[in-house]
Amino acid sequence: MHTKSIACGKSKSVKWTTTPKGAVSRFEAMPLIDAIRSLGYADKSGEAKKIIQNGMVLVDGKPCKDPVRGLGFQDVIGMPRSGESYRVMMNKKGLALEKITKEQASKKSCRVIGKTILSKGKVQLNLHDGSNILSDAKVKVNDTVIIDLPTRNISKSISFEPGKQAIIISGRHRGETGLIEEVQKSTASRVSLTKIGDIETLTSYAFVTGGSK
Repeated sequence: MHTKSIACGKSKSVKWTTTPKGAVSRFEAMPLIDAIRSLGYADKSGEAKKIIQNGMVLVDGKPCKDPVRGLGFQDVIGMPRSGESYRVMMNKKGLALEKITKEQASKKSCRVIGKTILSKGKVQLNLHDGSNILSDAKVKVNDTVIIDLPTRNISKSISFEPGKQAIIISGRHRGETGLIEEVQKSTASRVSLTKIGDIETLTSYAFVTGGSK
């Protein structure tokens, strides 16, 4: 395993050359193999591929052996042998990898993009990372749920409403953060818009991250 090329605790924007796959790629995504190279664990694609296929990398707390698995906003990469973890974050340049603590790596924030009623009245939450969770949590579309890793149990939820902190995860204002000032509901002729600080963006691009602080 190579010496890491990034400073501890600092993020690094990622430029990837491999096309990522998976449901997460409907938003911006990076392939796992390029993330491992960017973090300095391998110099060449062949080395990174071997590390991944040998089960030495965790994604959201579980081993992932797919080199081109798409990583998106809030996904967690774990390197058991080094004991280090990273979260996929967003800045104005795009996705970036940020070193996090062991405790932080046990949680993941997911945006609720849909709700499906299954047989016997069970509710399935459709999340921004392409995954689904059966839950009776009182949440709405656009809310954020905090899930435990790797169990994927919901431990907390954050409602999408004015006064809450949010980040824009797509479009020309990606990476911008601020308080939600206003949410305009969709109509027959207009999609829903959200004002974050002085920026107006599609509500589907807004990801609520916390309270007023």
